[in-house]
Formats: sequence, C-alpha cells, structure tokens
Amino acid sequence: MRRLATVMMLGLGLLVWTLLPASAQDMRAAAVVNDEIISMLDVTMRLRLAILSSGAENTPEMRRRILPQIMRRLIDERLQAQEAKRLNIEVSEAQIDKAIARIAGQNNMTPDEFLDNLRRNGVYPEALRDQIRAQITWQMLIARRLRPNVQISDDEVEE
Repeated sequence: MRRLATVMMLGLGLLVWTLLPASAQDMRAAAVVNDEIISMLDVTMRLRLAILSSGAENTPEMRRRILPQIMRRLIDERLQAQEAKRLNIEVSEAQIDKAIARIAGQNNMTPDEFLDNLRRNGVYPEALRDQIRAQITWQMLIARRLRPNVQISDDEVEE
C-alpha cells in the first residue's frame, strides 16, 4: 500500500512538474535521501539515458513504466554514495573517463562522439558520469567489504 501511495504521489508530482516552467522543474526535489536531494532534473536525465541506452521508444507509457525503477535506482545510488563517503571511498575522474571510453568503444564511437550523441538526445553527459561514478563506487565498496572475507585455498586454485 505504501509503495502504491509513493508511486501515486510521484505520478502526481510529475504531472504538476510538467506544468511548471523548465527552470522551476529542474529545481524541484523528486526525493530526499538523508538530507540529499534528488532533483527532477536528475530523474529526467536518468529517464532519458535509460530509454536511449535501451533503444526503446521515448513515449509517455515507457516513461511511466520505468519511472519507479529509475527512482529506486537513484535512491539506492545516493545511499551507496553516502556509505562510500563514510568509508572514504572516492572515484577519480580518470576512472570515469576510462569507463566512458569503454562504453563509447562498444558503440563504435570516440568518447567525444558518444557524449555529443547524448547531448543530441537531450541527456546531459554529467548524468552518465554520475551513474558511472555510482557504479564504480559501489564496486569499490563491495570489494573492500568482501576482500577480507575471501579465502581461496590451494585446492580451489588448482580446480
């Protein structure tokens, strides 16, 4: 019931959001995670990025269908980033650039071509950088937490 209420409130918020001028839309909070705001701009950019990367058609139905997943992912990323910050885990810009270069290469583009393509499709490159930063941060956090607990015997190595 709580999830339905949350989705309904989010849907109502998005309806109101579409009626606001663009500058007001960008500044509105879509969610707050431990005093950190996820803005409507964050949600919009992530929606566009998800639709673009999936190759799906950008329709109101598609946006409505994936919006709850996008919101959950953004909230999870904020929580993960807060935990990483607490543990002094940081991702360098070079790590993010390397990941973008890899993604661009997988799409037969240079990084500049890839980022230009994002811009042409209404996605701020910073939205992708934020997503990549979150992914790398979480990988680093998991590795730090699991590494002390992983013990591989000589027998396992030989298998």
